[in-house]
Amino acid sequence: MCIFEYDEKREKELIRKAEYAEGKREGAEQIFTIYRLHKEKYTEQQIAEQMGLDVGEVKNVLERLK
Repeated sequence: MCIFEYDEKREKELIRKAEYAEGKREGAEQIFTIYRLHKEKYTEQQIAEQMGLDVGEVKNVLERLK
């Protein structure tokens, strides 16, 4: 007999929240890196190549930071 009750819905919700938080953290790190490289005078193309991103994504981040 198990003394703990398994709640699948709650477990899925907790996993989803944890994954969302991790994605948000990784996104913030990526934005910080783009900003740092831009301040170090890297071009948008160089940043995109270094980070494996599309130039449009880099431009979009830099526009939002202005």
